[in-house]
Amino acid sequence: MFTLTGPVDALLDITGYFVAASAGPRGLSAWDVIPSGQTVTGEIGYDTHGGTDASSDALIVNLPGVAPVPLDTLTVNFDPNSGAADADPTCVGTLEAPTAPPGQVCIYLGASGGFDLTSLSGDIASLTTRSFFVGWVPANPDLNPNAALEYDEFLFASWAYTAP
Repeated sequence: MFTLTGPVDALLDITGYFVAASAGPRGLSAWDVIPSGQTVTGEIGYDTHGGTDASSDALIVNLPGVAPVPLDTLTVNFDPNSGAADADPTCVGTLEAPTAPPGQVCIYLGASGGFDLTSLSGDIASLTTRSFFVGWVPANPDLNPNAALEYDEFLFASWAYTAP
């Protein structure tokens, strides 16, 4: 190996192993299409402080594989118990056991603060086969530009997606 100033000694140590096929099914890679009927789940955690900005915030969540059909504004929703305006009664799981009907993402709210629950939405444009968005508007932004950061935005949720 060489650099601008001359040769450099390098030592690499790579460790890995293969698992026999009989050990069970392999997991999804980010390039695999999620098989029809398979449910994938995950968690969302977001915590930030804001102060004078009343604009909306958004968080992107990546799927562990490729959805066979692109997600759209009708297929990413919160559960009906979340208090979110973007709620769907077909989301019948829980925070601890998230579920979703085929072709849909259901988001289960665990904790929140600093934003308006009725502004929670999963329907921001730019949804893809690889990710979805969660968006909201701060509930109590401090509009005094001389004030310190006085509110906290915190979102903890679980989600499920079932391939159609």
